[in-house]
Amino acid sequence: MRALKSFRVPSILGEESVVRTPRYYGVLPSGCRSAAIPVLVLRFSLLFASFFLVLGCNSLKDTSLAPGSYAPHLELNTLDGEAVTLEKFRGKIVVLNFLASWCKPCEDEMPSLLQLQSKLGDRVQVVAIGVEDDDSALRKFRDRNLVTFPFLHDRSGRSKQRYRLAGYPETFVLDREGKLMLVPDFDSDGSFALKFVGPRQWDSPQMLQFFSKL
Repeated sequence: MRALKSFRVPSILGEESVVRTPRYYGVLPSGCRSAAIPVLVLRFSLLFASFFLVLGCNSLKDTSLAPGSYAPHLELNTLDGEAVTLEKFRGKIVVLNFLASWCKPCEDEMPSLLQLQSKLGDRVQVVAIGVEDDDSALRKFRDRNLVTFPFLHDRSGRSKQRYRLAGYPETFVLDREGKLMLVPDFDSDGSFALKFVGPRQWDSPQMLQFFSKL
């Protein structure tokens, strides 16, 4: 004898779907006994698949490059060998500047970043990250430009994938909770941008005013 049994499967949209599968009572005919096993397997497969889909979607939401999402996690060393994570800078606005020692525009941009740090250091923290570079070359870059803010080295180049870097310099701004911010691009038309590709005048009057109000 066979009846339909209902069970609920969680949906990634936060709703439940009703799935009906056959349930057998008494002695199964020989041809149905083997069919009952795949039905049970399918039932539990749907449950596990729905669970991992929800888990996966939440994970992607937390690490996507979107305004208001947490900046992708990085654990790097400074040029002096100290291990640092971005969480260390929570409580301040973080200007995350990705660069290369051989990049002339990166060097041209450095004075304005230093001025931003100098004028608004009580609320803003500039962090430089050299990507897939040579330690000695980055130290020369740092010393030549009199960089005083934290200078990290991503030797593995992991940040290229996590932050979808296409060139240097590229800059992101994080709020006090470590979430990605939209910032007006005063060097262009003033429209809001999630990341800045190429050098910017970070100590312009408009940019200083913007940061001072955060």
